Amino acid sequence: MRGPEPATATSEVLRPGGRALRLLRRCLGCMAMFDSEWAGERICRDCKRKARWRVGTGASSDER
Repeated sequence: MRGPEPATATSEVLRPGGRALRLLRRCLGCMAMFDSEWAGERICRDCKRKARWRVGTGASSDER
């Protein structure tokens, strides 16, 4: 199992106080890299537009 993708200098926006607001992360749905707006966001916008995300069904491993 791989750990989280490291942030790069260009993918990180710092809030006042030095806390990261946006990081480049790997989507758990399609495995593409995307700009995550907060620490718990792990699904990209493209995957959130799909019907299976909206109805709450998970993808099987052969759909990826």
